Amino acid sequence: MGFIILMIIITIIILLLLNANSYNSYQIRRISYTRQRDKQATGKVTSLDSTRRTGQYGRSYITYTITYSFKAEDEKTYTGRQSVGSRKLAVGTSVTVYYSPSNPNQNRINY
Repeated sequence: MGFIILMIIITIIILLLLNANSYNSYQIRRISYTRQRDKQATGKVTSLDSTRRTGQYGRSYITYTITYSFKAEDEKTYTGRQSVGSRKLAVGTSVTVYYSPSNPNQNRINY
């Protein structure tokens, strides 16, 4: 009886792993497809916020979140906010912004 339960658990784990891998592949394809359709603009960092965090073993570290602005092809100015991890970008730094041409409020930077 114990062997059957063990085999069922192993089967469930394998199915979960296979499902997770196919979801990740879907996400990667979706993201790369979206990026092909995105427009690109040069933006500027307008503010920098820091947050002190404590890691799993009690070690302290800082993460940064920037706010940036950019002008889209419709000549309107838009803003975005994104975490940049431990990378500290000074106010005024130029960043490449990727945005949806149909909704420039959907934007991000690659860092």
